[in-house]
Amino acid sequence: MIDAQDQIEYLKSFSYLISAYEEIAANRMQKIRERVVYSRDYAGGLNNIFQQLKYSYKTKAEKYKKAALANRNGKTACVFISANSGLYGDLIHRIFHLFLEDWQREHGDAVVIGLWGKGLFENNTNHEPFTYFDFPDSSVDRDQLNKICDFLKPYQRVLVYHGLFRNIIRQDVAWSNISGDQLGPQVLLAEATRIIYEPSLEILLDFFEKEIFMTLFSQTVYESQLAKFSARMTALDTATQNIEKAAKIATNNALAEKHRLINKKQQATMTGRLI
Repeated sequence: MIDAQDQIEYLKSFSYLISAYEEIAANRMQKIRERVVYSRDYAGGLNNIFQQLKYSYKTKAEKYKKAALANRNGKTACVFISANSGLYGDLIHRIFHLFLEDWQREHGDAVVIGLWGKGLFENNTNHEPFTYFDFPDSSVDRDQLNKICDFLKPYQRVLVYHGLFRNIIRQDVAWSNISGDQLGPQVLLAEATRIIYEPSLEILLDFFEKEIFMTLFSQTVYESQLAKFSARMTALDTATQNIEKAAKIATNNALAEKHRLINKKQQATMTGRLI
């Protein structure tokens, strides 16, 4: 059993380590925060246009409806963007619970990104099949991103589950439909508005499905990383506060032990004099 002084030294060393991790997370968060927040509305606008294009395409003649499904497998992919390591608080678990609930309801194909998510899926399902992709926590691997997008493009619907940055102390869980078929106000707008597509609806939709799909998925990856870095900062700040509390307790214990030894020596001295 370590004494109070050794515990104090251990807590100090641990506090230095936590501070270093916190500073790294803060630097990484600052690097991508402006990009993510700035492009969030832009990506949302692209997704709205994508939905209008796809809705217009599906409401054309029957031959266009068949063509719209020609390159699709008719399935839904539920994509869980997790992490490879810890120190993200409860964010990854909250995303996983939302993903798991929707995946079971949708009866879609499960796609897991990140080693931590792989473990969560294997431990919380009855050996259900899933597709796994490795992906770094602190950067965006363009080659791996291309592989994931190439895998997802044949799906009729692609639902991505990820963290969403609100502020430094709040990170929400979210899902994004990046396949252009989400019903909502955009569909009503498409019904009420006559739109002329140039050069043609087919060419525009083909471009969106090949190029904009990648942009929308990239945005969810960056959103996920920003939320994770923010969650890590929050978790590390909580850890720092707990360490400070533990250090105070250890310091008080050390003082109490010191006083106990002084009192013991004084008692021994007085006993010797009486004898």
